[in-house]
Amino acid sequence: MKQIEENRIYIEEKKREIDRLNEESQKKHSSFIDKERKSLEKSEKMIDEANYEARKIVESAQREASEIIKELRKLSANMDKDKVRRINELRQSLNEKTKEFEENQYSEDIYNQDNYDEDTPLENGDSVLVRSLNQKGYIISDVDNSQNVMVQIGLLKMKVKKSDLVKIKSEEEKKQKTNTSRMIKLKTSSINPVIDLRGLTLDEALLELDKYLDDAFMSNLNEVQIIHGKGTGVLREGVTQFLKKHKHVKQSRLGTFNEGGDGVTIVTFK
Repeated sequence: MKQIEENRIYIEEKKREIDRLNEESQKKHSSFIDKERKSLEKSEKMIDEANYEARKIVESAQREASEIIKELRKLSANMDKDKVRRINELRQSLNEKTKEFEENQYSEDIYNQDNYDEDTPLENGDSVLVRSLNQKGYIISDVDNSQNVMVQIGLLKMKVKKSDLVKIKSEEEKKQKTNTSRMIKLKTSSINPVIDLRGLTLDEALLELDKYLDDAFMSNLNEVQIIHGKGTGVLREGVTQFLKKHKHVKQSRLGTFNEGGDGVTIVTFK
C-alpha cells in the first residue's frame, strides 16, 4: 500500500509538471502568433504611409506644373510670336520632365504587375500575394465552402478569402511573357474627348491644344474632336499644321457633315 501511495503521488507530480509545461507552451505559442500578426500590421501601415507620401509628391508636382502653365498663358497674351514660341518650347520641356517623373514613380508598380497572373485559377501549393496585407505566401489548403483558403505567410498560417489572393508567376512564366502592354497612365476617363478652341487667338489655341493632346493621350483615348469653327480659316489652318508635327498624332482629318464639317478636326492617336 505504501508503494502504491508513493506511485500515486509521483504520478500526480508528473501530471502537474506536464500541465505546467503545456500551459507555458500555449502561452509562448499565443505570444508568437500575436507578435507575427503585429509585425504584419506594422508592415501594412508602413506600406500605406509610403504610398501616401508618393501620391503627395506626384500631386504636388502636378499642381506646380499646372500653376506654371496658367502663368505662361497669362503672359502669352502680351508677348510677340517669338516669345510665345519660346514659351511653347519651355512648356513642352516641362511636360517631358513631368512625364519622366511620373514614369519613375510608377515604374515599380508596372514591373510588379508583370509578376502576377490573375487569369489562372488558384490551386493548393500556389505562391500568392494577399492583396489586403500586401504580403506574399503560399496556399496550403483547398477552397472551402465559404471560398476561403489557408495561406502560409512566413511562420503564420491564416484563413483568407480566395478573392483577396492573386497568383504569383513562377520564374519560368515570367521569362515566357512578352511585355507588350502600354505604360500605365495616371489619368483615366476624366478627359473630355472634345475640346473647343473657338474664341482663342491662334497662339492661345495652340498652347491649350498642346496640353490637351498630352492629357488625352495619357488617358488612353483613341480619338478626339477639336472644335475650331470655320471663320476665316486661320485657326483651322494653324491647328492642321500643328497636328502634322505633334508626336502623339497618328492622323487628322476634317469632320464629316454629321461631325461638324470644316469646323471640326478629328484626331487619331498613335
